[in-house]
Amino acid sequence: MNPLWAVRMLCAVAIALAFACSGASDAPVDAAIVKIETLELRVGGANVIPSDGTRIDERTLASLAGFRSVTLPDYWPLMRRRRVLEGWYRARFEVAASPTDCAIAVEGTWDSLQVYVNGERLVEATAADRPAQLPLLAAATVLMRVQPALLRAGANEVALRFVTRPDEIGNLQSIAVGPAHVLAAQQRNATLWTATLPSLLALFGLSCGLLVLMLAR
Repeated sequence: MNPLWAVRMLCAVAIALAFACSGASDAPVDAAIVKIETLELRVGGANVIPSDGTRIDERTLASLAGFRSVTLPDYWPLMRRRRVLEGWYRARFEVAASPTDCAIAVEGTWDSLQVYVNGERLVEATAADRPAQLPLLAAATVLMRVQPALLRAGANEVALRFVTRPDEIGNLQSIAVGPAHVLAAQQRNATLWTATLPSLLALFGLSCGLLVLMLAR
């Protein structure tokens, strides 16, 4: 292999790394974003809340006993997974008025996840929906737009039906509510750090190793 080829490859990867790092800080920060850090968790009881497939009964959810307060990130350790693999999270958040460009971003590792806002289901995600470019153990982020008609001025409620696997430490890392375009930019930025940059660094290391081997010959 020609050493000049390795040098060119090294330079190309270095340039790609420089561009990636320069764009990594471009995600906007918006004061309107609400980060939900404390939720209530009820372990088990997947079928105790009536649902027609697209909605859940808010009154049943509100009156259901057995919830306890948890702080994010919340992990599902082996002792919890030995007892049960699913549960419900719920939390309240407030908006000053019904926004026209609102979304919810949920980050974590799960086998199945259903997200409801004010009783209306927004999404049902599975482990198969995790982007292929993410490392195996990396958390996934689901970004869901919220229709203005679903939100109320003042208090709103988000509920999550969370299911993990016995062989994986499921977790709920973060929940954020805010302008959809801001959350989307932050999601792209997070993907850059967790997927793109590690791949470029691995390629950079491989190029350096090849160059050293060829120069040592």
